[in-house]
Formats: sequence, C-alpha cells, structure tokens
Amino acid sequence: MLIDVDLKNKEVASTVESYISRELRSLADVNVVTKDPFCTLHIIGIENTSVGSSTVRGYTLSVVTVFHSPCTMYGKAQTCELFDGQSIYTDSPENLRTMCELIVTRFDTHSLKPLRAALTGGQH
Repeated sequence: MLIDVDLKNKEVASTVESYISRELRSLADVNVVTKDPFCTLHIIGIENTSVGSSTVRGYTLSVVTVFHSPCTMYGKAQTCELFDGQSIYTDSPENLRTMCELIVTRFDTHSLKPLRAALTGGQH
C-alpha cells in the first residue's frame, strides 16, 4: 500500500501521511510500502480559507484509490492501474486526524473488505 499526499503545506501533508500510515498499520493485512504497491491512496488536499483572509479554516482532502495489477497491453507486460473510487472529506484543522481515520475506515470497508471476501470465497 502506497500513500501519496499532495498538499501545498508540506508540514500538514506530512501529518496527513503519518495519520494515514498509522491507521493503515492497524489493519493486520496491510503493509505500507514505498515501491511496488498493490494499491495507492492518492490524497490531494487544499486549505480552506475565507474570502479575503489567509486564515486556514479547514482542509479538504480528495482521496482516489487505485489498485495495481499486472497486465499485458499491446503485447507488453506492465502494471495497470485500476480505479477503485474517490471520496472527498472536509473538516476543521482540529479534526484532521479524525478525517484520516475516516479515510482508512472507508477504504477498509469499501475496498479491502470486498477484496478479502473475493479472495477467501466470501469467508471473511
């Protein structure tokens, strides 16, 4: 599992990546890696401000889940990206950690749970 966070504020991006990594590590069958992932969480974030103000009122995180699978295209073996879904979260800076927990909960429920069931013949 690869985590890719893109946010202008690099400190907040690092915090988001840390929170997401921590939550993913709590899932027994998920390993966070830096190369050759089976899946990537692409997270693009923006700071929410009021018109005419630079005060950050919150964050919006767009999360795209992509699974990676070996495939053959034009007679050439490669890795294909399979779009799994997108979700958007918005909340105050104080709830950044909660947003990250919700991201992983949704990923586990909507992406991993069906995958586990398919791999175990519905026995998970």
